[in-house]
Amino acid sequence: MNLEAQTKLASPSQPPALSLVMPCYNEASHIEETIRKWHQLLTEEVKDFEIIVLNDGSMDGCGRILDRIRTEMDHIRVIHQLRNRHGLTVRRGYELARGQYILQVDPNGCYDPSDFLPFWNARSENELIVGKRTHRLDSFFSRFFSKVVRRGAILFFKCPLEEPYLSFRLARKSALLPALKQLPPDWEWVNLALTLMTHKAFPGRVRELPLPFRFRVSATRRARGGWSLGKSLSAVWHIGILRLKITRSGRRFTTRQTQSIHS
Repeated sequence: MNLEAQTKLASPSQPPALSLVMPCYNEASHIEETIRKWHQLLTEEVKDFEIIVLNDGSMDGCGRILDRIRTEMDHIRVIHQLRNRHGLTVRRGYELARGQYILQVDPNGCYDPSDFLPFWNARSENELIVGKRTHRLDSFFSRFFSKVVRRGAILFFKCPLEEPYLSFRLARKSALLPALKQLPPDWEWVNLALTLMTHKAFPGRVRELPLPFRFRVSATRRARGGWSLGKSLSAVWHIGILRLKITRSGRRFTTRQTQSIHS
């Protein structure tokens, strides 16, 4: 990494335009290809960016690959940690991000870097843009989970997004962090909560954009009936608790409160 890039990454007075946050667990078979694709696209389209890869206790040699990559490429930050829940790892990435915008994406092959461009082009009109998968070919149980969570989001927050929890998302950092600070440190459903709270804070400035459906390249467990039912109930339970916490604390997000963020 050259001195100019090191200075750019280290200087807090010059935040990059974009931080890409990528949680990673046992992705050794394809993590290098994924990062290089993202690095190439962001170099061409954004130029001023950082990529934060959080190695969440991988046991397949992924950490060694990441350590080598960051010595070969500019703009790469690698964080190693003990195995943690996905939501908490995502949260740590958000807190470490310095960019004016934060893009979160999983490295499991579900999303191609080119899917990002419509999100980036629509950023000025929105505080948060969440992906909505098209032509879904995944299991019945995964689609069941999506329907249950969507009904819970509508019931408690009047949020009509089809997949408010999806990990492919682009957010303005100044809109995201106030919501993040209101969540308890051990909150599990981070992405879902941030979507609902931002939707409440900025009516009309949270939207979904279509994402082509792709199967994961990583060997992950397929969703089963018991898993999907348990996760669905957990998600809806957390949505209800979140709504209750916001109401009881009196710290309701309003447009007036959040307008001060951009001033």
